Amino acid sequence: MSDIEKQNNCHHIYYFNGTTEKTLEGFYKEPEDYKPGEMYNLYFCLKCSHIEIVDYNLEDDTPVQEFEAANTVIKSDKSYKEIKKELVQSLYEFKEFLEYNRIQYSIMSGTMLGCIRHGGFIPWDDDIDIAMLRTEYEKMLEIFRKNPNINEHLYASGAEIDDSELPFVKIYNTKIKVEDEALVNTEYLWIDVFPFDGLPKRNFRMFEKYINNLKRVYHYRRRDWTRNCDDIRNFRAKRVVTKISRIVSDKKYVKFLIHECSKYNTNNVERVEDLTWGNKSIPRFLFDDFVEYKFENITVKGFKEFDTYLRCIYGDYMQLPPERDRINHGIKAWRINNNEE
Repeated sequence: MSDIEKQNNCHHIYYFNGTTEKTLEGFYKEPEDYKPGEMYNLYFCLKCSHIEIVDYNLEDDTPVQEFEAANTVIKSDKSYKEIKKELVQSLYEFKEFLEYNRIQYSIMSGTMLGCIRHGGFIPWDDDIDIAMLRTEYEKMLEIFRKNPNINEHLYASGAEIDDSELPFVKIYNTKIKVEDEALVNTEYLWIDVFPFDGLPKRNFRMFEKYINNLKRVYHYRRRDWTRNCDDIRNFRAKRVVTKISRIVSDKKYVKFLIHECSKYNTNNVERVEDLTWGNKSIPRFLFDDFVEYKFENITVKGFKEFDTYLRCIYGDYMQLPPERDRINHGIKAWRINNNEE
């Protein structure tokens, strides 16, 4: 029996294979046929591998609901759309915590870009990034060292809070377990919080290079091939790093990295950078003024001079990247039942 005959005779049992953006390339031959916000769900049959594509719009998921009601669909994990809803709720609860404690922050990176260009998430993005000056970050750490729990399901983790080996803070949502395709696994859905440290006024490029070398060692020690992949694999100092690893533990090394990154006070510098993880500096004055922006269905704070920030990070930020560069973390997520241990 041919594959086509098998598919025609099969009583399909579909497995939900995720949600993704409908792009100009591939599904539409004519650009004018594309409508912003159009998406599709992918389903494949567990018995005959038949693939079904269901179109819908972000404003209306009726076609998806009708398809799932009319067919047997195994959907054990949360969809891409649902993950974003959970992230928005986590962001809302975290920003309420920050504002209650008078801690200044801004959305950053793809979160800020998506906010300005799309009114929320970049369609293919699936994480949230928060920025704050080291002084504000320390205020937050002081609270978390006493109690890392924001509420019954959000808690903070990082090298300066607990036994984590991360040089920044992650806010975890313990209601949602995730499986990450990256080599560095994460147990729960998360928000990243990055401290911005000062750069010296003179020879700041040399200081950046020094910090970047420290980070290369850090990522090599963790076998974190998701960061500067080719650079790390071709790292010439592998033997030296291996020897250092026998003497200095990962936890001690990450604390050394944080110490070196935070050498310069942010009050009297011209440029700052998320040195513990990032690689692009921005003007210090951006942290002097924040305004509220609409992100999905909530409001969050961000740099008032968003154009200056986004041009520093992305250049022509309104230009969409090539389709091959529209990637996400590739996470799968599950809600934890109340009776689950």
